[in-house]
Amino acid sequence: MVNSEAERFIAALSMLKLGSSGDDTERSAKFWNPALVAMKFSVETLWLNAVWECKSKPNYEMRDLDPILEQQASNKFELTGPLIDSYLRELGKSIFSKLGRSRNTGLMPPVKLFLPYNIFRHLCNIAVGYGGSLKNTKTQMLVTVDRFEMASKMFSPVRFGGNNFLKKRHFTKVKENGRTLLRYSGRAAIVVGKSTPLIFDYNVKQEKLTLTFYVQRYDREDFSLDLRLQAVINQGD
Repeated sequence: MVNSEAERFIAALSMLKLGSSGDDTERSAKFWNPALVAMKFSVETLWLNAVWECKSKPNYEMRDLDPILEQQASNKFELTGPLIDSYLRELGKSIFSKLGRSRNTGLMPPVKLFLPYNIFRHLCNIAVGYGGSLKNTKTQMLVTVDRFEMASKMFSPVRFGGNNFLKKRHFTKVKENGRTLLRYSGRAAIVVGKSTPLIFDYNVKQEKLTLTFYVQRYDREDFSLDLRLQAVINQGD
């Protein structure tokens, strides 16, 4: 029974069509749609049929739970690709919100987000795969990213339809010859290095992620506004 179902799964997977030929350069809002459709109407259908016909099942009807509803809901598949991108997008938006017009530099107020463990472990795989380090205990998982190249891969604009959440340019309105023009006045960006790491601090019990990061601001000539922070960055490099 198991072998026959496995063969059906393999055959179904080999027939899946997950999208274009691979010429895309950014993940648009519809990037994952073909894979989601294939998962819902092909792979998941086979899997739920196999679960329905399985003779050895857990006790779905504990106490007064509906066994059919619980069986169908609990055995649903989720495609992790869009979930990973969506959570990274939320983290990226929170980072970007700290890059507005302000004089605040250095360590920013932490970003906190509820994040299910089965999603965070995939984020860990991405962070460590791009060079980050992972330390974990029974109650905590600590991911440290200490190079900007790593952070730029995790929060690549490719994932978000071209949006860059790690830096922001600022402009001021200037009146000239009766017209209102926008003139570049500087930028803000997160800085990632040995002394200013990007840290993902995950509480396993509460399933809560705390993200800490550093921000530097620059004038129109690209000179650092926080010289102390720049000295720390240079020392770390």
